[in-house]
Amino acid sequence: MLTMTREQIERGNMSKMDLARILELKTNYREFDYAIPQAWLDEFCYRAKLDYNAVRQSTFWVYPKNNFMGHPISAWDKVQKEIEKQPF
Repeated sequence: MLTMTREQIERGNMSKMDLARILELKTNYREFDYAIPQAWLDEFCYRAKLDYNAVRQSTFWVYPKNNFMGHPISAWDKVQKEIEKQPF
């Protein structure tokens, strides 16, 4: 999965819709949501010590084609690395 630095996202002035297109969410997942669960977001930002707004703006909740359980993915490389390290 393609990820970017926060600086690349900000420099490109990318919207969440732009990031969804770059990550090819419509192609790779059954569904995706721009909104992410508030409790997960709060806990994740606290544990990972990452900026709340930057996480919220770069992260999606996706639903795989073969599963109904959603999970987060992020276009921001630091967030994605933390997602892969931590159980959610």
